[in-house]
Amino acid sequence: MVTPLFLFLFGLLPQRGGNPPTVPANQQPAAVLSCQSDLRWLNTDQRIYSLASTFQINLFSAVGSGCTPGELRVSAVFIDHNEEIVCSGVVENVAIVDQNTQSIFLEFKPLVPLEFVRWRNGLRPPQPIAKRLVCIGPDQLTEVSRIETDRAASVRIFITLLPRSGAVSNIEVKVDPRR
Repeated sequence: MVTPLFLFLFGLLPQRGGNPPTVPANQQPAAVLSCQSDLRWLNTDQRIYSLASTFQINLFSAVGSGCTPGELRVSAVFIDHNEEIVCSGVVENVAIVDQNTQSIFLEFKPLVPLEFVRWRNGLRPPQPIAKRLVCIGPDQLTEVSRIETDRAASVRIFITLLPRSGAVSNIEVKVDPRR
C-alpha cells in the first residue's frame, strides 16, 4: 500500500483524468483518413411488371483511395396496397467493393426471400451465392410468412455502400408494378 502511494505522489503512476499526455513537436500524430464514396444506379429506365419477376440492378461505385475494402448492404421494405408496411429486413455483405471504381450487378427476386439478392459479377466465390432476406413484420419479433410477403404491392430497396473508414452512399430503388 505504501509503495503505490509513494509512486503516485511522485507522479510515477498513471493518473486518471487530468491532462492528456503531450506529443513531442517532432512526432506529429498520423493524419486521419477521410473517405469519400459515391454509388450510382445505372439502369434506372427498366420497367418491372411483377414482384414475382427477377430483375437486375447495375451499380457503379467510386471510393476514395485507401478506403477499400467496402461492403454493399441491402435493406428492403415490403408495402401493401394501403401503403402499410408488411415487413422489412437487411442483407449484409451482399457484395465486396475492393477497387476504387467498380461495376456491380445485383439480381433480385423480391418474392423469394431465400434467394432475395445475388451478386452476379462477383469473383469470389466463382458461382454467385444468393443471400436470404429475413423480413420482420412491424408488430412482431419473428420473420413473416410467405403469405405475408405475397400480399405486398411494392418493395422499396435501399442499397448502401459502406467503405471501411466511415463514408456512406445510398440509393433507393422503388419496385412498384402498379406504376
